[in-house]
Amino acid sequence: MVISIRKLAAIDIVFLGFKIILAEYAFGVSFSIALGVFVLFRSHSSREIALGAYLICLGINYVPMLAYAVAIGDRESSRAELADELNDTRTPPCLSIDVNPCFCSFHYWSRSSRSLTSGVGHTR
Repeated sequence: MVISIRKLAAIDIVFLGFKIILAEYAFGVSFSIALGVFVLFRSHSSREIALGAYLICLGINYVPMLAYAVAIGDRESSRAELADELNDTRTPPCLSIDVNPCFCSFHYWSRSSRSLTSGVGHTR
């Protein structure tokens, strides 16, 4: 499964609005790169160099999102970009998975679920 960065930017614009997303991505690019460069120039150890490089890479990671947000523009364009996904009424696969109640701490410790845990962790 390939994740479409353009669709991720469109989702953000649909739900949060163009101005907020544009500000978020512009801040993410500029602040992360500026802070990374600052940390690199002030670094005295390999750990600080790694932190500076990480922050610069984090800012670079925001550049495609910013470019797609600018290219998409307003909410109407982002809704058109996501028309198939927004109109899809199928249940997402992550919501159709049954969760075993034995893994939930409520069921593990409640007296009514002793048959579910079959004595695991219980002393008699």
